[in-house]
Amino acid sequence: MSDEKNENLKAVYQQLCDSYRAIDDFRTKLLGFLPLATGGGIFLLLGPLSDQKTSVLAQPYMAPVGAFGFVITLGLFCYELYAIKKCGSLIEAGRQIEGRLHVAGQFLNRPREVAFLINEPFAAGIIYPAVLAAWTYLAFRFRQPAANYSMKAIIVFIVGFAVSVIYNLWLKFNLGSRLNRWLRLRLRKCHAQPAIGRRAMAEQDQRNLQNVRLIYTDHEAERANIAPDIVWHVPGHNPVSGIYNGFKEYTHTMPKRMEPLTYWDRTLEEVMINGNYVMTTFRLQGERKDKTIDLRGGHLMRLTDKGQVVEGWDFTDNQDALDEFFST
Repeated sequence: MSDEKNENLKAVYQQLCDSYRAIDDFRTKLLGFLPLATGGGIFLLLGPLSDQKTSVLAQPYMAPVGAFGFVITLGLFCYELYAIKKCGSLIEAGRQIEGRLHVAGQFLNRPREVAFLINEPFAAGIIYPAVLAAWTYLAFRFRQPAANYSMKAIIVFIVGFAVSVIYNLWLKFNLGSRLNRWLRLRLRKCHAQPAIGRRAMAEQDQRNLQNVRLIYTDHEAERANIAPDIVWHVPGHNPVSGIYNGFKEYTHTMPKRMEPLTYWDRTLEEVMINGNYVMTTFRLQGERKDKTIDLRGGHLMRLTDKGQVVEGWDFTDNQDALDEFFST
């Protein structure tokens, strides 16, 4: 990498770190201030109600005050959900830049979740629903029997917490990209159907495309569409690099050299065909020995007349990062 590009990356990285710290700092202060302000406000509101005369005068105003607090907190909760997604995008960008700069920074070495779930979004998923439940309690406190308003508050907390956990898992496992990929594949399949006045794709091409797409779904589908005499070329300068000859080396030797993998996910993006040759592009995400990668990759595959992959070549947009990932 040239010195000029290196300096440009460092400048972008510095701005990215500043943006991330600013958002993270604001979220942290808000998470600390919100429950204190809510608890103090509700305590001050309920204090005068201990006096019977004051209680009669104040009770009609509790519902609108509770509704106002609920709406404001809901707006802050929506902002928190967006901030979580924005921070996730900044973290991914930071990982890519650190990979290109060959530095083990705060994004590549970001600590994993406690028990695979507990992190900053999880904490927000407890605090915001709890505050929403408190305002719900206040809004219905003097309008319904105790069992009713207590149950409403509990339901609000459970729903808010469930939304937070589902949203957290949605971002963690990149379910949005997977859903988008599935929809695009479905649309392409519909567009590939024969139409009047238009030449349909050859049956063999359709079969080759389908077999290649299946390779990216699960291991069993991949094994079923690999030729016994496959030759696979892995680039780079790491323990996995090299040429693998035959089904056993592809399915056993190569995965063994990749271990130990916490996860390894390829999100298919594009599939292009030229006779018995197929080219794919995908997003690659993985974790190994507390190191993570997030980069773009591609495969060039040669298929037999039966539609099985007999030879393939790996490509990536950041070979240095992949070498470091497997050399650790």
